[in-house]
Amino acid sequence: MLNMFLGAAGPGRKQEGALVVISKRALPPCIYSSRGQLATLAELFLRVFWSILWDTHSISLSLYALQKRLLSSIALLAKRTTSQLLWARTVISNYSGNFPPMQILYLPAQTLMTCLLRSPYFMECETDTRRPGVAPTLIHTSGTGVLSDDADGMHSSPTIYSDLDIAQLETLSPDQPHRNVDLTLVDADSQGYVKTYIVLPSTIYGFASGPLVEAGLQNYRSQQIPRLVDVSLQRGQGGMVGKGKNYWPNVHIDDGGFADLYVHIFDLLAESSPPPDFAHGRAGFYFAENGEHTLYQVGEAIAQVLSGMGKGIPSPTTFTEKEVRLYFPNGTSLGSNSRCRAERGRKVGWRPAMKTQDMLHSIKAEVEASLSR
Repeated sequence: MLNMFLGAAGPGRKQEGALVVISKRALPPCIYSSRGQLATLAELFLRVFWSILWDTHSISLSLYALQKRLLSSIALLAKRTTSQLLWARTVISNYSGNFPPMQILYLPAQTLMTCLLRSPYFMECETDTRRPGVAPTLIHTSGTGVLSDDADGMHSSPTIYSDLDIAQLETLSPDQPHRNVDLTLVDADSQGYVKTYIVLPSTIYGFASGPLVEAGLQNYRSQQIPRLVDVSLQRGQGGMVGKGKNYWPNVHIDDGGFADLYVHIFDLLAESSPPPDFAHGRAGFYFAENGEHTLYQVGEAIAQVLSGMGKGIPSPTTFTEKEVRLYFPNGTSLGSNSRCRAERGRKVGWRPAMKTQDMLHSIKAEVEASLSR
């Protein structure tokens, strides 16, 4: 998960900007923590990229938002700090979801790597947050998996969540995926520690691009569709969970889509009069979607591509119990329903372009990408 953490200046203190990356996997030992003036901020961000690009797909794809607008983001921060120096701090941790708010946001000492524990900049984090001043801003990545059910592909769901309907969102169980972290962050916002903006991506498709991808350092694909493609290639037939009747939303990584939602939120933070629906805290949830699909549609698109290559039939078949145990040992979340509408993002000016048909057309390229590895 990616978090962008922007500190706000109070009387007599320097402006701080921090990129906080929270991961569920161990990171390589080559992690740097540095602090410097505006001229060295780009170098700092590149060091952060280098340190974490070996981790999960979601981190790599989320970072794409920062990579796209790094220079303009620096300009925005510089504009907000006027004549002050701009400082940056990096905090990288392995987060399990069991820490109280202050530890999650500022002092996750139990999980930090040794090299960060030695950093004097890290040791200042908790102290800094208690100084007088405007609450800092946290842009946090969650996911529409928080809406998922246990349909196992056997049926759709009539329940569609809106990120404008706060009461509806608050009916979600704390046991849902991502929810324990989301609730902790919202609680921290309500106590005035931080202003939280939570982005919930859906099924991300399309390929990331840029110098980090070209250098072979950044993963350029998402998870759900590539995983389904890989499994279908292994079994020689496009597949699905159950009958594939479940629905998920989708969003393109680029072209006004997922990455640009981060950028748009970031830009709105610099505006003196943002739109009324640009909310934070308990109202600050932003779904990232521009259409929805059934699992059957994705399985069928894969099956048709494979059939054209002489593998299997052009219609998807259901994964057997043995295949489910083999290919999905952590559960068949692909067969769940996760339905939502990104109404808040659109209200504040986010304009995604690519739709479900574009996602289905992208399947051939996904198959080719898997075959080329």
